[in-house]
Amino acid sequence: MKRISLLFFFVILDGFMTYGISTGREADSKMKEQRVPGLVGMWYGSADLKRPKGSHRLTSLTIDLSEMSWGNDWSAHWQGSIWAPVNGEVTFKVKSNDAVVLHIDGRRVIDLLRGDHMASGTVSFIRNKIYPLTVTYHHPQAGPAHLDVQWSSAGKEFQTLPIKSFFHTLQQELEVNFETPIATPEQVASLDRSIFLTVPCEHYIVYYDSERFAGWPANNGIWAWGDEIVVGFTLGSFKEEIESHSIDDDQPSWPTQARSLDGGQTWTLEKPEGYHGDGGQPVFLKNSIDFTDPDFSLRCADDRFYISYDRARTWQGPYLFPDIWQKLTSRTDYLINNTRDALLFLSARDGNLPDQAFTAHLKDGGREIDFLSWMTPNSRTIRSVMPSAIRIDEQHLVSALRRRQDSNEESCNWIDVYESWDDGKSWHFLSKVTATDRGGRNGNPPSMVKLNDGRLCVTYGYRAFPFGIRARISADKGQTWSEEIHLRDDGRTWDVGYTQTVQRKDGKLVTLYYYTNHEYHEQHIAATIWEPTVQSEE
Repeated sequence: MKRISLLFFFVILDGFMTYGISTGREADSKMKEQRVPGLVGMWYGSADLKRPKGSHRLTSLTIDLSEMSWGNDWSAHWQGSIWAPVNGEVTFKVKSNDAVVLHIDGRRVIDLLRGDHMASGTVSFIRNKIYPLTVTYHHPQAGPAHLDVQWSSAGKEFQTLPIKSFFHTLQQELEVNFETPIATPEQVASLDRSIFLTVPCEHYIVYYDSERFAGWPANNGIWAWGDEIVVGFTLGSFKEEIESHSIDDDQPSWPTQARSLDGGQTWTLEKPEGYHGDGGQPVFLKNSIDFTDPDFSLRCADDRFYISYDRARTWQGPYLFPDIWQKLTSRTDYLINNTRDALLFLSARDGNLPDQAFTAHLKDGGREIDFLSWMTPNSRTIRSVMPSAIRIDEQHLVSALRRRQDSNEESCNWIDVYESWDDGKSWHFLSKVTATDRGGRNGNPPSMVKLNDGRLCVTYGYRAFPFGIRARISADKGQTWSEEIHLRDDGRTWDVGYTQTVQRKDGKLVTLYYYTNHEYHEQHIAATIWEPTVQSEE
């Protein structure tokens, strides 16, 4: 084994010395990651990238895939990077009897349809720069399966790509080697955490009961007054499920909350009066809300809302939103403007179409509501929900949103950031923060906070191995984001996340979420206290 590893090292070293690779910002962010020749990915038991079966390393882009014995109906998606050998345009040509999609630097360069046999596309390269590369292959029925990718520059003849020209990282290999809904203790223990960006963290238990499932803080809300923090979550009976949430749907479940008086280190479970509506029927609000009361808090749940004037110890409601014309799927997210009005960030579903997030102006003390704008372009296929908005200045807003697309593309769950320059009347795409799994696990919502120094921080759960809680930080108001920060990666299953985050006066962040690991098997509520010392990429 030592002999093979040493030879493997010199193959990599020889490749980089021969080509003199120097990287830009995209490749420099994690120099400690080793590079491995070839692409790495997953193959699936259907032609539409569903039913993941296993990982696969693609060591040549000219290959007979029929030898893989994957059956008559399968697909595969490989990822990595490609080294640019020249300055200027490079033409790529793909030959195959199946459908093949080639992405370089996030752009679809080739989209070969089944039966076309050959397609080409051109990329403008900067010599010695490294670009992300993905190859997707769809094989819907019996028959031969082959792939032939070639390139050409400056009018030269097309050539097969040498193995030294494309590679992946150990992190990418780690991600696809464990496409599993559950991680064993051995898999968690074997993680090489030196390849992750981490910060000093302290983890605390907010609520744990071996007979209970506790989950989804992002569906409920978080409120803070200095070191006094209240977080809402859902309680039910625990029932182990691997492919679904481990909550017993045949038993009752209810929302509740926990309170900390010491900045997130110790917590007390509460069942405050009115938090669940206490069985009351929702009504329209009659008395005006004082949004600027120092002890005020508001909670949204679908088409109704609740209010409190005593730091969430008792709640009034449920109240119906006035004049809403669609089925609401809202969670809690709001910005207070003044004593009598606030901005709400809600979502609605129209029939069988995906949920879409929108901004509403709640005025006249909460008794009137105006629809302001959809936060993302309306789509029949892309979901846009659970916004987490902050105010940059009087008119400038920034919001992170949970996105999902059901299509033939992998990694269809992600977090986007949109911004508004007119106080929520219109929104424009700003940046993509991250993917929240590798497809198939419904992703995770973001929690965004504006830090004391003006930077933005987004936290979220990651629902692919290694399961855990992650964060990214932006120093330019959401235009670019830091390398991914691993707050923890010891999750037992994918059923984790739904973060809520606040910043304490001392600058430390308190991130709340639901979690399961091998020490605390049942889903529980946990808190991570950490310092946002990482800078975003320049």
